[in-house]
Amino acid sequence: MAFGYYFVPIPGLSFKQYFLYNSALFSGEMGTVLAFVMATVVLAVGVFRSRAFLISAISKAHAKDDLSKFFSPEVVERIISSEEQIRLGQGEVRNAVTMSVDLRGFSKLSERVPVSDLMLLLAEYQSLAAGCIIRNTGSIDKFLGDGILAHFGAAAKSERYAVDALETVFALDSELNSWNDMRRKEGSAELEFGIALAVGDVVFGAVGYEERLEFTVIGDSVNLSAQLEKHTKLLQVKSLCTLETLEKARRQGFELPHEVRTLEAQKVDGVDTPIDLVVLLERDRK
Repeated sequence: MAFGYYFVPIPGLSFKQYFLYNSALFSGEMGTVLAFVMATVVLAVGVFRSRAFLISAISKAHAKDDLSKFFSPEVVERIISSEEQIRLGQGEVRNAVTMSVDLRGFSKLSERVPVSDLMLLLAEYQSLAAGCIIRNTGSIDKFLGDGILAHFGAAAKSERYAVDALETVFALDSELNSWNDMRRKEGSAELEFGIALAVGDVVFGAVGYEERLEFTVIGDSVNLSAQLEKHTKLLQVKSLCTLETLEKARRQGFELPHEVRTLEAQKVDGVDTPIDLVVLLERDRK
């Protein structure tokens, strides 16, 4: 059977008209085919982009979960949402409150408690303390053995960072007291702690070297909070803050839950000039 083109006459049309008629039909069909091809391409691109977006979203979600094990939520968000590579030396100056928390007598405890029990105790304490700090919008900067360095208002801007820091002190005291009550009922020794706050301008940014960066806070108030935490031992109190920190919190709307002591012109190790302090929590007398 032979295949070819056959002239099928259409009534009323000359050959020339017939040829032009079929050309018009062919052009129309080609336009339809081209439109179909373009629509298919557009759909394919849309599907590809949607798939890429979904993969990216899933990857970011996994990355966020992984990073949250090592960084505070504010730092994780900054890393995930950054449109450019985070570089060494990047930083921002912010007024913030730095918090230092430390367990008492942990070194002596480590001498008589098995390592496995000691690490479980440390994990339990850090989980409790860090959880309390984060719930009150604080950011964990780092764990220093049995100590914790945190800050409020550095990683993310806030209108009440000093309020959050002061409220965290009292919330943490309540949770640690409950933890000690539980330990006492179990026949375990109670543990004491110290908490100190200091407000001031800090630089929040990336330090380290190109292969190993770490977000942290740098400033006089960071060192001051660490020195004040040590000073709680000397004064035999649970918690101290600078008078400046309390005044900052009051301007932001904070109200003390009880009366506190103000200690004027205190000499603190590592600090050049005397400073006014406030005893936020007294140590229980037994």
